[in-house]
Amino acid sequence: MLIADFRQCFKSCLDLRFVGAWLCVFVVLASSAEAQESVCNAPEKSMLNVSLMFGRDVEKIHSVTDEEWNDFMDKELKKRFKGFTVLDGVGYWEGDKELSKHVLISIDARCEASVQMMIDAIVNAYRKRFNQYSVGVVIDHVCVSFCRPRSSCEAEDSPPACLDRPM
Repeated sequence: MLIADFRQCFKSCLDLRFVGAWLCVFVVLASSAEAQESVCNAPEKSMLNVSLMFGRDVEKIHSVTDEEWNDFMDKELKKRFKGFTVLDGVGYWEGDKELSKHVLISIDARCEASVQMMIDAIVNAYRKRFNQYSVGVVIDHVCVSFCRPRSSCEAEDSPPACLDRPM
């Protein structure tokens, strides 16, 4: 299973430098490139969990400021996704500590084609704006349920709202 493989790989990569960890992540993803959409049991829904990893150091000259990040987030992320989580992180690149932002997005799996186009646009915008060599992208097919207290956890058959945001 992709998630189990990723967790095992991530644990074994914890002692490696940042580059080694990235290589491990991409090997796992490449080996599961033919993974299909998750088959979920009600009330779970097939969803995509998207992780975007943005380094904040620009050619060891300066770091992307909070103001620059917030502007990028407003112009690129908020206009494409209704909801997401942003975490501050610290990674290592070429032996040096680097600040990073990690963005987590969960979205209906039926939106995969449009999500990929949105992610490509975000990655390209970040690389161009902040002169970055790469942005880490991980996409997992998962089963998710959002059960609220005092509500039924019945699967919704509503159509996905994936095309209501610009690419």
